[in-house]
Amino acid sequence: MLRNNYPPAISSWSDNYTFIQYQVAPRELEDIIQDLPGVDSVVVVGVPDEEYQELAKAFVIKQPGSSLTEDDVIKVVQGNPIEV
Repeated sequence: MLRNNYPPAISSWSDNYTFIQYQVAPRELEDIIQDLPGVDSVVVVGVPDEEYQELAKAFVIKQPGSSLTEDDVIKVVQGNPIEV
């Protein structure tokens, strides 16, 4: 079923991604981003990176009429470091 013309985000692609030698749970970042006003749904996945092995990439669906920006998401993630 489509929601706002997008398929629903069911779950993260994998349980963890590897940043340098650390296992990071995408769910931790998803929880931080989901708490932002204007976020409808979010999923975080690890994407390949030559220097760090993998980096987090967030796919965010905004609520209709939301003024949420990419910068808003980046600021909240940078302000809430997760333990690795």
